[in-house]
Amino acid sequence: MVKKQKRRDRLHRFELLTAISLVLVLFGFFMINSFDFSSSSNIITGFVSSDIVRQNVSFEIQQSQIYELSSETPSKLTSLRLTGSIEGPGIVKIFLEDPQGQQLLVYSNIKEKKEGNLITGKAVGSLIIKPSETTVSPPTEEITINQKITSGPFYNECSGTCFMSLSLSPNNTAKLIFQVGENTKLKISQITYTTE
Repeated sequence: MVKKQKRRDRLHRFELLTAISLVLVLFGFFMINSFDFSSSSNIITGFVSSDIVRQNVSFEIQQSQIYELSSETPSKLTSLRLTGSIEGPGIVKIFLEDPQGQQLLVYSNIKEKKEGNLITGKAVGSLIIKPSETTVSPPTEEITINQKITSGPFYNECSGTCFMSLSLSPNNTAKLIFQVGENTKLKISQITYTTE
């Protein structure tokens, strides 16, 4: 009887040690991903290696516009994040539209309450962003009593584009849609994306 109890205790300790070890290993993966490896293009994302590209840019957008997004070579875009700031009282929404017309929200400055100058074409790493001939209307959304419009800086925003799969090539283009309200200026200072 005592031997069975000792055996159960050992088994229980082994299970507990295994569980703690697994938690520590997973915590290590998450910690590795949280550090800035801007000097390296490959980091661990879960159990898959992915290329992360950070490109500093200086875009100022003072009116709603659409820009074509393509790649110099065929590639699969797996995430897109934007960093920048908003000046002024208007609504700002940024969408990524795939070739089939499906829109993914990248960023919106409409938040839940808690108690100009045109961009010229610019190469961004292996992504190419250039103005489109197509126009877009400014946002006209009504703000509810539980929402507010924010301004100021935003960092690595990717509401619907944090995890995705979008094939790009010189002939297969997507769109970046910038909707900017009146008396408002949107500045984009960094584009971060991953590819497979």
